[in-house]
Amino acid sequence: MTSTVKLKQAKAFRDISKTKLQGLKNSGIQAEQDSSKRPYVKVRYNNVDKIYEEFNKQHCSIVSLLLISENAALERQEIMRLEFDNGYYDEELIYNELSKLI
Repeated sequence: MTSTVKLKQAKAFRDISKTKLQGLKNSGIQAEQDSSKRPYVKVRYNNVDKIYEEFNKQHCSIVSLLLISENAALERQEIMRLEFDNGYYDEELIYNELSKLI
C-alpha cells in the first residue's frame, strides 16, 4: 500500500472518531435539557475512551506519514489534535455533570 493510500485511510478513520465524539457531545448537550436522554448518553459514554484512543492512533499514523512527505501540513494536524482533545474533555465535563443528575 502506498503512503498516499495509507494517509487517506488514516484520515478517514480519524474522521470517523471525530464524528463519533461530536455525536456523543451533541447527545450530552441534548440530555442536559431532556432527562429522558440521559441513560442513552451514559451507554454511549462507555466508548469515549475507545474513540479517543482510535483518534490518537490514526493521528499518529498521519503525522508519521506526513513527516515523510508533507512536513508543512503538520501544523494543521496539531490544530486538529488540539480541537479533538478539547472536544474529548468537553464531553468528560458534560458527562460528569450529567452523572450528578442520573
